[in-house]
Amino acid sequence: MLHTHYEDNDKRDYYENIISTIIDIGRASNFLVQLCELIKRLAVDHLHVVGDIFDRGPRADIILDSLLDYHSVDIQWGNHDVVWMGAAAGSPICICTVLKPTPSIYKQQHTVDYIGRTDAELQIKGRHDPCIVPRAAVVQNSLTAFGLLDLLTVRYGTLAQKHGFPKV
Repeated sequence: MLHTHYEDNDKRDYYENIISTIIDIGRASNFLVQLCELIKRLAVDHLHVVGDIFDRGPRADIILDSLLDYHSVDIQWGNHDVVWMGAAAGSPICICTVLKPTPSIYKQQHTVDYIGRTDAELQIKGRHDPCIVPRAAVVQNSLTAFGLLDLLTVRYGTLAQKHGFPKV
């Protein structure tokens, strides 16, 4: 079709017949959808998703399913994605992080006592810094590092901290 040298009118009639036939058989909507998919695929050879899929609104599972149907995709997980996946896998610290971030208001709030497995109330008393949000990841990472260090100390003893951990 691209390399033939028919008259311009013949080409136009040929294309119009194709389009008319698609409309006549009731496949115009599907044809347009498939044409758009083809253009999108040709325009984007490889899709690289940069993190925080779970932080963009409800039903991240639908977004992931759509992304994984793409012909060539890779995902660089963000810190929020990792926390959500950890919570889904049952990690207590990730569950606590997902369920109740640091509150920044003095209003009494409903929460859950994870250890006691009961409903609880949370209210801030005294001075509170409402700007914890930019530092929340650093605080969480530091606490996680201390927790891991504590587990390693229990497993390998305190001399490992001084002389290095054994190769596993």
